[in-house]
Amino acid sequence: MSDWHHLISGDQIDVSRGIERYHCVIKGLNNKRRPAKEAQLLYVEFEESRQKREEEQAMHKMQMPILFDLIENRIKNNDDGLFNLRDIRKR
Repeated sequence: MSDWHHLISGDQIDVSRGIERYHCVIKGLNNKRRPAKEAQLLYVEFEESRQKREEEQAMHKMQMPILFDLIENRIKNNDDGLFNLRDIRKR
C-alpha cells in the first residue's frame, strides 16, 4: 500500500512537480479520485513554501536568457563542447 493511504487531515506533505516543490498541509481527504480543481481544495501550501517557489521561478527566468545566449554562441561558432559553469558565471 502506498504511503498516501496513511495520510490524515492536518498532515504536512512535500509535493514535487517537475522542478517545483510544494510544502503543504492536508485540509481534507477524498476516497475517490477527483478533478484537480477539487483536489486543490483539500490542501493549503505554506506561505514560506510559496515564497521560496516564486523566488526560484524568478531565478530560473533570469538564467534562461544566459543559457540561450550560450547555446546560440555555440551554434554560431560550431562548438559542440560541453558547457562549463565558469562560462555561465562570467555573464
